[in-house]
Amino acid sequence: MTVAGILSAVAALSGAALTNAAWLDDEYVHARGVGTDGKCELNSGTISTASARQLSGTLLSYNLDNLASVQGVQVSNDGGGTSTANPGAIRIDDNTFMAPLDVDLLNNDLLQFSLPLGLPIGAADVHSQWSQTLNNGNTTAASGLVTNSGGAISLGQPQDPVNPPVMAALDLGALAPTALSSMTLEVGSASSIARATQCGDIGNSWLGPLEEPLLDRAYSISSLDLQATLLTLGTAVSGTTELLDGVQASLDAASEAMQVSISEDLALAAVPLLGNLTLGSVNTQVTMSRVDLTPLRALLHGTMTDDRGLLTVDFGAGTLRVDLAKTAGGVNGLNGLDPNTEIVLNQAMMDELTAAFTQVLNDWQENIASALIDAIRATSVSADSAVHVLSEGVSLAEIRLGLGPTSVGQLLNLHNDVPGTPAVPVTTSVRLLGLDPLGLLSPTLQDLESGLASALPGIVGEALNEELVLGITGDVKTSVATLTGPVGASVSSALDELSSLLSIMVNVQPDKPGHPEPSSAGPFQISALHLSLFGLDVLDLSVATSTVGYGT
Repeated sequence: MTVAGILSAVAALSGAALTNAAWLDDEYVHARGVGTDGKCELNSGTISTASARQLSGTLLSYNLDNLASVQGVQVSNDGGGTSTANPGAIRIDDNTFMAPLDVDLLNNDLLQFSLPLGLPIGAADVHSQWSQTLNNGNTTAASGLVTNSGGAISLGQPQDPVNPPVMAALDLGALAPTALSSMTLEVGSASSIARATQCGDIGNSWLGPLEEPLLDRAYSISSLDLQATLLTLGTAVSGTTELLDGVQASLDAASEAMQVSISEDLALAAVPLLGNLTLGSVNTQVTMSRVDLTPLRALLHGTMTDDRGLLTVDFGAGTLRVDLAKTAGGVNGLNGLDPNTEIVLNQAMMDELTAAFTQVLNDWQENIASALIDAIRATSVSADSAVHVLSEGVSLAEIRLGLGPTSVGQLLNLHNDVPGTPAVPVTTSVRLLGLDPLGLLSPTLQDLESGLASALPGIVGEALNEELVLGITGDVKTSVATLTGPVGASVSSALDELSSLLSIMVNVQPDKPGHPEPSSAGPFQISALHLSLFGLDVLDLSVATSTVGYGT
């Protein structure tokens, strides 16, 4: 955003009232030299400050204060009518300044110092740092997604709240290479706002100096996700791809096996129909079309999410994405929590995530097997049999049976007695090879012909079920389960490492109970999010920090 664009967007802010639609807390703090004469002085006589920084802290022991791109904006009012700001801040009016987060410059700085943090370029959501110190002593700071509507400053929402974009990506593997290898923590839009009101409503809609200044602080975090690259998942998907590459060869081999089994079952079906005749050879030729595995292969590159929406697996990329906000905070994510709430990734949460991953993995395996059956059912099959009949050891006739081409699915439905399945027609012919001058054997040949024609669809359906469903599909399903076995163990191990190291705190307010370094005096601060690693001096990162103070 250009300076001209920024100025035009916020020119209406001069002296504007600053509000937020959803303050989390209203708190009165000890006043410093605040009068009670029933009116707000033009110049309060009280020094006030406001500062906003989207990113602060240390990475790999490097102090981010050294980066000009994350200095944010710091404003102070001397109590006599003059507000000043740090170099680089953009003045909106006499008392209002802002500093949009320059993503390009920040990424260049992070790259220059090899810091494991990155911000996406060209995102629709623009994060700003904004501060105002009015002459009446009121002061406001806001960082992150900040909106201006009719002169009222409040926290904004991501343009896509359902799938909020990533504001910053932290490479955990660079911070703890052994324990957190191939893990990235992705922070969505994080925002905070703080306001200290010294001149406010003293009753009956009158404005005047408050006996005790009112302090308002709020925050929002759109998302917090863990993304992990799983080598075991990539291996499982590659192995499954190889299995599918061999399906056609397995089908070809199964066709040969079915030729034998169909012939054997036809011979058994002929026995009670032969009368005084005897059975000679039975031969069958099975022909199947090539199987189309295109829909099945798409599953190898797709994504799946568990029923509760806690995690998503990208099988093509070999990655796992965990919604830590939903896992820890439920439907509201990390919002609406008390000051200094520590997000503990405890064993119960890890068990939940492990169960969710197991569900996704099992569903994926079932989808693979189901899609394979669907692909096989869609193929066409033909079966042509020749049954030789003897009379007193001499060839009498050859009965030919022809089934199909028809779909494998129709024959499987017949085998499984699926209601409404249409009958599969069978063509027949009888060729006499010997003498039957009186036609005494014709009725027996006719009974044999019709009986075998009636039996053939069921015999072929049973063979297809045995060789293709129980055989090929069953073997693939078992092999996929074996391939994915190590994946679950690797996920459990990765989550255990994460829970033992990652420290997350939200709605961070140093002057409130629960802060690791409590401070009862001002200035008064709020950070939407704070991240660190237990026992490792490599991460101390605060996101979306807004600070207001007075009398200092």
